[in-house]
Amino acid sequence: MAMSHLSVVANVNGHEVTFEFDMPTVLTDEMQELQDFMAWQFENSAVPARTTADAAAFNTTCPRLTYAKKIKTGSDDDLCCAVCCTDFKPRMHVRRLPCGHLFCSKCITKWVTKESATCPTCRKSLT
Repeated sequence: MAMSHLSVVANVNGHEVTFEFDMPTVLTDEMQELQDFMAWQFENSAVPARTTADAAAFNTTCPRLTYAKKIKTGSDDDLCCAVCCTDFKPRMHVRRLPCGHLFCSKCITKWVTKESATCPTCRKSLT
C-alpha cells in the first residue's frame, strides 16, 4: 500500500505546532477532497449580514424621552439599561423601543446604528 507523508501546521495557544502523519495515499486524497469541499462551502455560503438602522430613521421611530416615573410601565425592564446596566434616574435621556423595552438614549442609539437593528433584550427587529 502506498503511503504519503502529511504535515499539518497549526497555531495552538499562540504557538506554532506541526503534526506529522504517514497515511495511506487513498486517505490523503479523500482528505484533500474534503478540504476542497469545505473551502468551496466557506467561499460560496451566504452569511447573513447584520442590518443596522439609519440614525435619522431611528430618531423618528424611537424619539428621545426624559425618564420619569410616568413613562415607567411597571416592568422590571424599566429599572436599568440592559446595555450598560446603569439605573435610570429622573431627567435621564432614554428611548423606548417598539417592543416596549427602555434603554439609555446613547446606548441604544449606538447599538442600533453600529451593531444590530434589533432590541438587545428580546431581539425583535426594528426594521
